[in-house]
Amino acid sequence: MDRSEKMINMVYTDEQGNLYDHPSLAACGRSGDQFLPLESSQVIPLPEGSSLVSLPERVAAGWDRRRGLRFVDQAVTERGCGRVYPVGVLLPQGFTRFLLPGFRRPSSTTTAAAGIGTRAGTSTTASMAPLPLYGYTAVGMRHDRLVVAALQTDEHHKWNPRFFNTPDLKERVSARLADDPDNRILRQLAKCSLDYSCFTAQNIFYQRWEGGLPVSPACNAACLGCISLQESECCPSPQGRIAFQPNLDEAVRVATTHLSSFSCDDDPIISFGQGCEGEPSLEADLIAQIIAQTRKTVSRGVFNINTNGGYTDGIAKIAAAGLNSARFSIISAAPTDFCSYYRPKGYQLDNVARSIDICMGHGVYVALNLLCLPGYTDRADQMEALSAFLAEHPVNMIQLRNLNIDPDSLPEQFRAGQGAGFAALIERLT
Repeated sequence: MDRSEKMINMVYTDEQGNLYDHPSLAACGRSGDQFLPLESSQVIPLPEGSSLVSLPERVAAGWDRRRGLRFVDQAVTERGCGRVYPVGVLLPQGFTRFLLPGFRRPSSTTTAAAGIGTRAGTSTTASMAPLPLYGYTAVGMRHDRLVVAALQTDEHHKWNPRFFNTPDLKERVSARLADDPDNRILRQLAKCSLDYSCFTAQNIFYQRWEGGLPVSPACNAACLGCISLQESECCPSPQGRIAFQPNLDEAVRVATTHLSSFSCDDDPIISFGQGCEGEPSLEADLIAQIIAQTRKTVSRGVFNINTNGGYTDGIAKIAAAGLNSARFSIISAAPTDFCSYYRPKGYQLDNVARSIDICMGHGVYVALNLLCLPGYTDRADQMEALSAFLAEHPVNMIQLRNLNIDPDSLPEQFRAGQGAGFAALIERLT
């Protein structure tokens, strides 16, 4: 096998899920619809807590140093030559991917032109199911170690998977439910903890750090990458949405216990806007009451909201009630693309901008969670639109978040072209 200093070998799996590295092809990834070889300058060792996943039915892409892009659907396995599949990595929170995995959907033709920047040329097969809603990252093998096209961009400690799904989790969940057996929120969080391995749900039972408090069964958007509710023909959602509207008493019990827990550190957080709910600001009256009631007995800790920011009146009411921090998710500061992805109901990008301004005016710590897709977020037009937006609507922090979606299921404007690279994006934002 080629183990030269610069060689990052392509990896693939067989039908049993066994992992192999290709003896002669280099790893490649995708930026939009362009294939690019993985370079040493853009990879890091596989972070602790990452997950490797096989991408079913897709065709793996590798890079030949002389001939360029090659597609591989048959390769050597422990059972001889057989069908193989591309591999992606799911990164832990705090790491931003630079490239998508090198793959495409199968098509009637498999010819590939050589040369850096070769287009994916993907074709949609009617019978092919979209990939589940996760953030797939390019991966390769260098010196017998896996490397990924990514960079650590946020503090990772409190989201390190080694602190979650511990052997005592089920016991903790059972004990908490026994203490408050009629609390529907706790029952929902128990399901999220044990069935979906949701970290913010688990923190409620560990009584530490950021704990989720879902309150809204409804939403004012139909995001293409919604993780709690999808149309039947779209990408499968990784978890379900709450089917009830919590009452004030059960919500306050969860919030008060978490924020006053002796096992919490100095900044325990109650966070509205979880993966198992819709848009929390639609329950602005309830959230305002939760904050007010909890603050009668507990002064420590932080109330946070994760929001699309579209319901400005609701955000204003929550901010006035004593909200401490807010994270606004946005995929694009270009109005047309914004609407294409969020498919908002009754609001536009201007509403989000006003919500940000209102929170900043109330002294709320505002973070912009930028949903990132290689080849789109780092395009020149997108970076320019984002810079202009932030110049008019400044925030306290920008956090890069990998967009969880099958990239080939997105509309053409999100897939076409090649970005300038995430190094350029990060430099632009700092």
